[in-house]
Amino acid sequence: MSIAAPPLTTGQKYLGVTSPISLEGPKPFDIKLSQKLVEVLKPHGVFESDEELTHRMEVLHKVNTLVREWIKDVGRDKCNIPESKIHSFGGKVCTFGSYRLGVHTKGADIDTLCVVPRHVDRSDFFSSFYELLKNHPDVKDLRAVEEAFVPVIKMEFDGIELDMLFARLALPQIPDDLDLQDDNLLKNLNEKCVRSLNGCRVTDEILHLVPNKESFRMTLRAIKLWAKKKGIYSNALGFLGGVSWAMLVARVCQFYPNAAAATLLHKFFMVFSKWNWPQPVLLKPLQTENLLHLNFPVWDPRINPADRFHLMPIITPAFPQQNSTFNVTLSTRTIMTEELKLGLEITTKVFEGQEDLSKLFEPSNFFHKYKHYIVLSASAEEETHFLEWKGYIESKIRILVGNLERNPCIKIAHVNPTPLGPLDASEGKFLNKWFIGLTFNKAENSTNQNVDLTYDIQSFTNAVHRQAIHIRLMKEDMNIEIKHVKRKQLDQYVPHDILQRGKPEPKKGAERSSFGSSIKLPENNAHTLVHSKSDSSLLRKDNSDTCIDISDESSLEASQGPTLDTVQISKDDIKVNGDVRKVVPNSPGVRTGSPALVDTIMQSPSQKREQEDMTGTESPVKRTKSQEEPNLNVFGSPMHTDSSKASPSRKREGSPVHSNSTIKRSKSVEEVQTNQSQSGMDSPMHMDGVIQTLKEEEESEIINRGAKFMENSQHVKRLPSADVPDLTSPQAQQILPAPQKSHTPKYINPANLKVLADEYSDIKAFKELLKPILVPRMPDTDGHARVREYLKNELRAQDWHVEEDQFQDNTPYGVKTFTNIIATYDPSKPRRIVLSAHFDSKNISSGGRDFIAATDSAVPCAILLDLARQLSCLLVKGRGEKARDITPMIVFFDGEEAYKDWTATDSLYGARHLAAKWEKMPHPNPSETGKNFLQSIEALVLLDLIGSRDVLFHSFFDSTSHLYEILVKQEKLMAENRFLNTRGAQVRYPLFTPTNRYTFGGIEDDHIPFLHRGVPILHLISSPFPSVWHTMRDDASCIDYDVTDNFNRIFRAFVVSYLHLNPSEPLCRKKKK
Repeated sequence: MSIAAPPLTTGQKYLGVTSPISLEGPKPFDIKLSQKLVEVLKPHGVFESDEELTHRMEVLHKVNTLVREWIKDVGRDKCNIPESKIHSFGGKVCTFGSYRLGVHTKGADIDTLCVVPRHVDRSDFFSSFYELLKNHPDVKDLRAVEEAFVPVIKMEFDGIELDMLFARLALPQIPDDLDLQDDNLLKNLNEKCVRSLNGCRVTDEILHLVPNKESFRMTLRAIKLWAKKKGIYSNALGFLGGVSWAMLVARVCQFYPNAAAATLLHKFFMVFSKWNWPQPVLLKPLQTENLLHLNFPVWDPRINPADRFHLMPIITPAFPQQNSTFNVTLSTRTIMTEELKLGLEITTKVFEGQEDLSKLFEPSNFFHKYKHYIVLSASAEEETHFLEWKGYIESKIRILVGNLERNPCIKIAHVNPTPLGPLDASEGKFLNKWFIGLTFNKAENSTNQNVDLTYDIQSFTNAVHRQAIHIRLMKEDMNIEIKHVKRKQLDQYVPHDILQRGKPEPKKGAERSSFGSSIKLPENNAHTLVHSKSDSSLLRKDNSDTCIDISDESSLEASQGPTLDTVQISKDDIKVNGDVRKVVPNSPGVRTGSPALVDTIMQSPSQKREQEDMTGTESPVKRTKSQEEPNLNVFGSPMHTDSSKASPSRKREGSPVHSNSTIKRSKSVEEVQTNQSQSGMDSPMHMDGVIQTLKEEEESEIINRGAKFMENSQHVKRLPSADVPDLTSPQAQQILPAPQKSHTPKYINPANLKVLADEYSDIKAFKELLKPILVPRMPDTDGHARVREYLKNELRAQDWHVEEDQFQDNTPYGVKTFTNIIATYDPSKPRRIVLSAHFDSKNISSGGRDFIAATDSAVPCAILLDLARQLSCLLVKGRGEKARDITPMIVFFDGEEAYKDWTATDSLYGARHLAAKWEKMPHPNPSETGKNFLQSIEALVLLDLIGSRDVLFHSFFDSTSHLYEILVKQEKLMAENRFLNTRGAQVRYPLFTPTNRYTFGGIEDDHIPFLHRGVPILHLISSPFPSVWHTMRDDASCIDYDVTDNFNRIFRAFVVSYLHLNPSEPLCRKKKK
């Protein structure tokens, strides 16, 4: 093995987006230390023997042969292709990941890609090929994960674990010498095949972009081992995966192309412990010019608003270039940065001769780092079920971490990527336990603080349970349990040898401390939360205490108490020991059709109490206040203060915002070399520019390297926004830039509010508008056509300009015709506020009855029709000067509901089509050259799930928080002046929560395609979803007309305020019938 890299000279072309920092080659000390690195790595099993490597190659040959024969069988059995052509099909199995990079370890799995010709499709792969593997004698632990973002078949083949992806190319044959780097292969491929191909394309491109592959591989082996030992190696859990670590190492190799492995290792820690995140790491410039007209999204924060919130962007080098680290959270970035700084300290001491390299690879003392832990256990009784269940739970843990991070009291939520098995036989045979370390923010001027994690945990269990049912994964024996434990209780969950590993030596006289605050647990406060399949109810013992008391550090050792916060879910109800005296009302669920709630963010307990106290009901979740701090606000956050003093909503602290700051001039290679030669230093710690005389200059050089890609970048198109990588990730929950208040709504005084609430409200007329919509209206059916014509006729009767946006799209049941209805009051105006709802219904039937979908979304459609009538009257007299160039636009989306299962392509048909269409249309104002139609929309307001009694609306986005505040204030003013219906004790107030601001919670609805194109969204959807959602009970009988009329009054006032209309004009007054 040659460790020293062949030298590059200043006359050669360099790899990367910038020139190298140093071209200095290895000195004898570097080569000797690199040889030492190899010896240090060997005991850790990072190198495989020749015999083991040969066995891997034999397994790959067997699998490749199996795939080729299967492709022939598909041609014979499915396509009736003549035998003479069968043998020309080809097909191949390609490798990617660690094996392809040449850095796999002993016992590691192999990432593979099954490449097939066009006559084979994905359904064949997960049916006939799966059955072929199932019956193969060398295959064990076979499982298919068809619902994954990148669908995969996992197996053990002759002792080697394999993950196999699938890609169907638009080619009649697959030659053996096929080059997957050819962008032409991406033509006519669906997004799943593109994602699968990108594994191979990215791996190969990384290898092409490093100047010395041997030094790169040795450094990467070391970094992967270090990351695993420190517990920061897992893409699924919000850390970095193998490809991300490889790209970071590759970038360091580009900075120092002639350096030896040991030097590169030190440079790695120096570069990325000081990297100016969220400055992106790129191995090559972004490919923004789409020469092949491939409509794939490319990472670019200037164009795609979602990209602006990625915390640690590392961009893949193969087209379409994407961020490989969109799962990184504030906690995981903080943890990784701290480990990088520690790595720099150790490697610096190594080069100074004060430390041994083996110190770098000592395991982290995770179980001694925190005083409080969450223990998440997943179990099943059957092995096959357990393999599916543990993988599914692991993929969702980041949702729990995200929920915990959003709790203002929690500073760090650190999940250990390595799960543990059962401690003894009593825990069962098939069990995995993950541990999350917690640190806390102490409230100012307080020694005691209560933290309630009930809702953080409950929202996670709701999301996991309901989605598992949705994807048909849930089995009777699958269970999940969540507990909170203190560090001294870990011996009940962690083997003794692991617990003692890395235990710090106690220092005499030293006071015990923790990175965060401690939690004081009252005695006798254990309780169990039980998740039920039938109604997602939460059962609790009546005398339980759900709060965690954060007190000063000294209280930890003295505090006693059993385990707190245990949550269990299973397919069926779990009985709770003791009497169950209280049942918590239904909690939010995961929508399995449209819209899909993929990451529920629950209300805080304090918010829930405030809302239920208004109606005189008892809160289902109790909190015990500290005796020493009786008035303590549990969350200690401005957003949880009294509503009368509530400040405007703001973006979450720490959210990265792309900066257009001036880029400092980077030093040339010649300047660096000159400085190095002038230093005159000849010691083991030459480290190029890391020596003290060059340290500051090199750090400045590193900081300035990442931003150059932004120069001369061009716009690229984005896929329909349903095709974004992962809406459950933490970054997807803050999708838009800061609020853009281009228009200030007008204040409406109480006298005019009374006119709007009293004289414009007519429940009888509203019922007449609604009645024709209360029919089954699946797209491309007679009922759907009648409702469509009714909506158009009603709008035209009110002198609105009505258009039809008709198109066809593929569905799971063939090609269907869809029609969006677009009504504009004055198309000549250059600015718009869009008021929208979907008018189709889901295809559900039971007992000979069809699904009416009253709340989803007949009532919202009637609300918009009623509003169109009122606006037609109000707009006759014109509006205020500041709103003269704004027109209201009403849009009824078609095809919102999924035909089968909610996916990127089976949902939001109308919204996806219209957003893409408007993105290509010019701005309605001819003077706005270079802008599209979407940029004329000041806000898109979407109504959904309205009409039942149990409705509650939240603010989801910072960009429209100022609009949501108008709804809150108008409702409060109307209530204070008795302008709202109060008949019946069940009329809920408020409908709009003044102290509760959600961030984007993963509700997929018609706004999504517009959201990801930068349109500000005001999403007025009931959350939690109404109890009648997607049931046969969602019909006319579930409608509460008093609650609906209250919403109508508030929403009407909001639109009038936005358009600066005058409701007191005589022409617009109506007499009640």
